[in-house]
Amino acid sequence: MDMLALMFYGTICGALSMVSPQFTNPLVRISVGVVVGFIAASFLPIVRSWL
Repeated sequence: MDMLALMFYGTICGALSMVSPQFTNPLVRISVGVVVGFIAASFLPIVRSWL
């Protein structure tokens, strides 16, 4: 994995970890994680094209 992908997903996961304690239901927490993961994976090629 290259450095850009590590920084990108690290930033996304860090932001998600700050919000996740607000979701007390484990199913909601997992669902939000999956949705954010799909969105982040779809935006990485766009971010890469900007650099």
